[in-house]
Amino acid sequence: MNHDIVPARSVIGTFYSNLLKLDTKDLNNIDIKEHPKWGRRLIDAERKRRKSSGNTAPTKAERSGIISIGEGMAKNLSLTVKSRDPMSSSWSLYPELFESVDVHLKKPFTFYNVDDSGVHALKEYDTFVSGVFLCNKRCSKREWSSGKIAISIRLYDYDQYNACIHHQRCRGCNALSRPTLDADTYGERVSYRLNKW
Repeated sequence: MNHDIVPARSVIGTFYSNLLKLDTKDLNNIDIKEHPKWGRRLIDAERKRRKSSGNTAPTKAERSGIISIGEGMAKNLSLTVKSRDPMSSSWSLYPELFESVDVHLKKPFTFYNVDDSGVHALKEYDTFVSGVFLCNKRCSKREWSSGKIAISIRLYDYDQYNACIHHQRCRGCNALSRPTLDADTYGERVSYRLNKW
């Protein structure tokens, strides 16, 4: 059985419903290693929810958030529905560059597409990547390249990772800009660190 394949949302929902029937002691005694990645993510998320909320039943938003974590698609660990505009933020995640990292990895990892500011990271390492920034149309600077775009590479439970790319300010108008990264540099830097860990 391939434990990396994520089943249909209905299967994940049924698994989560069964977790909700357990008392906290039984939930904490589950041998997490006996479950596939998606199941481990659900168990871990429900344990964290109960630790912060007690034994109350999850809200509809919490339930949906935890099922999304099981699918590996959650946007944040607070389990609330929230969207973040990457242009108003000082950093971004780039899940679309997963393949650039994956080709260099010695063992399989999954991208942790969760906006948690590294709070739940096991390890974190800061380095630089290269890329190009575009400013707004009204700015005379318009475009600049940089070989020193700050990146924070983070390792999470169950062989998951993400990499936070920090935006830069335009010298012409001081506006924040999100870079277009050099995929090769990004893939090499992130995979090198993951392979060392």
